[in-house]
Amino acid sequence: MDLIKSILFSPDKCNKCGKCSVACDKGVIYLNGLFRPIFANLSRCDACMKCESVCENNAIEVTFY
Repeated sequence: MDLIKSILFSPDKCNKCGKCSVACDKGVIYLNGLFRPIFANLSRCDACMKCESVCENNAIEVTFY
């Protein structure tokens, strides 16, 4: 599997729906008190790209080496 280079997040595109957090079953994405995604525990990410695929505004981009 490819190694993750980064998860890019564009806060200006985020509509605070929380779908990315629900889609992530690895516990990488949490929502703060304002429903803004917080990306933590990136070592748990298995690059399934569910977070990117459920984001309706393209605010999340998973990039690889």
